[in-house]
Amino acid sequence: MYFIAGNPEELLFSTALKTGKLVSPAFTNLLVPNAGSVSLYQVLHADREKEATFEKIREKHYPNSPTRLGALYLFQDVDSAHKANEVWWQGKRHIYGVDIVLSHSQLLADSNWLNCKQENWGDNAHSYFKGLHTETPLLEVLLVGVANLRNERFVLEQSSH
Repeated sequence: MYFIAGNPEELLFSTALKTGKLVSPAFTNLLVPNAGSVSLYQVLHADREKEATFEKIREKHYPNSPTRLGALYLFQDVDSAHKANEVWWQGKRHIYGVDIVLSHSQLLADSNWLNCKQENWGDNAHSYFKGLHTETPLLEVLLVGVANLRNERFVLEQSSH
């Protein structure tokens, strides 16, 4: 089982909760050329230049690795999912379990490679797609494919001190 941080108030995620299926937009585009399916991340993220640099490097040097744009962002363990939720979404998302049903491509990568100055984007993109880890990794699993979404939340246990 993997984990995903999702917002049940978002239309696409709430639909996935009802159907139990998550399909990455990149996978939809593979099945239906010119479908133009995009993720909410693709629409709303603020790092377009950085993502474009990472994508160019992926296409040229790591074509069998999944694209970050339109992939599902999963986590190997619930602790990583909660950490990402705190860092990226200020704890506003819910953590759910998912099971990968079909994988066109997937990659375990350290998202901390994206935390860099512009002059390091190229080198860090190579490290990211090679699957190298930083000293304090925050690992994500990029999935271009389909996952079953469990309608079960994993709540962060609060410390009692």
